[in-house]
Amino acid sequence: MGVRTHAPRMCNPTSTHQTRKVPAVSTSRHQELFARCAVAPCRLALNTMTTGATLQTEKARRATRERMWTVARRRYQSGCLFKRGKRRKVWIARWREDVIRPDGSLGRIQRSIVLGLVSEIPTRRQAQMQLDQHLQMLSQGQQRPQATKHLQDFVDCEWTSLVLSTLKLSTQRGYRMVLRKHVLPCFGQRRLCDITKMDIQQFVADKFRQGRAWQTVRNAWIVLSSVLDAAVDYGYLNSNPARGVKFPLQGRRKEPRILNAEALAKLLAQLREPYRSMVILAASTGLRVGELLALRWKMVNLSEGTIRISESVFHGQGQMPKRAQYSHHPNWSADTHTVGRAPQEVCR
Repeated sequence: MGVRTHAPRMCNPTSTHQTRKVPAVSTSRHQELFARCAVAPCRLALNTMTTGATLQTEKARRATRERMWTVARRRYQSGCLFKRGKRRKVWIARWREDVIRPDGSLGRIQRSIVLGLVSEIPTRRQAQMQLDQHLQMLSQGQQRPQATKHLQDFVDCEWTSLVLSTLKLSTQRGYRMVLRKHVLPCFGQRRLCDITKMDIQQFVADKFRQGRAWQTVRNAWIVLSSVLDAAVDYGYLNSNPARGVKFPLQGRRKEPRILNAEALAKLLAQLREPYRSMVILAASTGLRVGELLALRWKMVNLSEGTIRISESVFHGQGQMPKRAQYSHHPNWSADTHTVGRAPQEVCR
């Protein structure tokens, strides 16, 4: 071990230390220095707080702006694949897609579909090939953003005023009834972009299982297809999912009951004018009730024994006759139709 060769320096309390004289500070200077020392930390803290609050506000504003307005541009995407299920495993595909929000702004949502069973698509590469085919139009920018507006809102705000108002009054009444009883209860709260061909096929099948008549189900499908056609025309959808829906074969219709000459004579014997002439005219020319009620003397040619049909009546309001829709018929013009020769009894 080393040996200490010198003793530690001890402090002698009795020794005298050299002191240095400090000039005295005036009272005013002392107050100024004290104020400076007191204010500086507060000012530093205040600046720090202000800067921090400004940064936080700017971050919040930036985040809000990105959340509200930023929409990812169209770009190539391969999507995401994963398996789901225990006994029957399936491939699930996910991707992002541009949509039109109810307020008209653009947004981006995540979609997913089931590609198929893992037993049918054994490798990830095969599943990715199917997903690539599904995303081809989207990646190339050829698919328009679809709408997230509900079908009920679209019908009330746009379809009723822009499409339904152009139809005949009788057709409008029928469409409104079908919408109220069949279409809106099933699809009213569904988003337009979420209605698929499978949903509509299931809707048709359910109606037949409920015992609805074939024509009733057909009318419901026609009205729904008309609404979705308008959604395609106005840019809310890329295609109409109602197209191609299958219907069962229509059953044999009941034969209409037609009055023979003897039964018609008995009916006419019980009628008074003008109802007698109206029944004779309807039975001999096949005019509809609305066309019969809209007849005017200027439409009747007594010398030739013909009647020109150019108007119809529905609930007291005039409209174009249904016959005018078949303008391709050689005997029908765009706005008038001349029925054969009027019965001689009416002409007299």
